[in-house]
Amino acid sequence: MTKAHTATADAAPAKQHAPYVVAIAEAKGGFMKANSSGLDYQAESLFAMQACQNNDYLMRVATENPTSLKIAIANVAAIGLTLNPVFGFAFLVPRDGKVLLDISYRGLIKIATDIGSIKWAKAELVYTKDDFRYLGPATSPHH
Repeated sequence: MTKAHTATADAAPAKQHAPYVVAIAEAKGGFMKANSSGLDYQAESLFAMQACQNNDYLMRVATENPTSLKIAIANVAAIGLTLNPVFGFAFLVPRDGKVLLDISYRGLIKIATDIGSIKWAKAELVYTKDDFRYLGPATSPHH
């Protein structure tokens, strides 16, 4: 064997990363440009990675459409809501072949209180058979 051939044969193969992993890494630039709220890219990228790894359908859509995942992660920074599942403010959701940032009711309440549109909000579940009547914006509902 020639020296060049031996070096090539002995070299470890380059590790291939899944497209969704590459997309999360490539999202850093867009995230940093859009980040005016002080979110930490490292933490958010970890939350995005965990979301993909814990949901096979999300992982598949992110792998098939990594650009949509990059855009969704940039939107995390633009909106300023963490993907931290403990808070439940926002989620990466596969929809119509794309990964989208979906804001929960908790995230909407956080945005509204952060910008001063409201002082507080309370959300309660209302079921089909509950006696519930909306009595207008200035009165508590009958529930």
